[in-house]
Amino acid sequence: MSNADGTDINACERSQDCSVVATADDFGKVKLFNYPNPVEKAPFKAYNGHSSHVTNITFTRNKTGQKYLVTTGGLDKCIF
Repeated sequence: MSNADGTDINACERSQDCSVVATADDFGKVKLFNYPNPVEKAPFKAYNGHSSHVTNITFTRNKTGQKYLVTTGGLDKCIF
């Protein structure tokens, strides 16, 4: 994004199987990157949902082994 100086990332989390890294940013986006990915400007998938900054992010796993990515929003006060 233009005007991004690298300080706009609020949280970063690696999945339990070490295959994906997720980031939460000030633009309301959650981005998923393959891990490890040692290249600059690595490809990613971006997801929208929060109306403003995303404050935190974590991977969870339920009893049946299904994985979930949980995010919390700032101003929208939502959990996805």
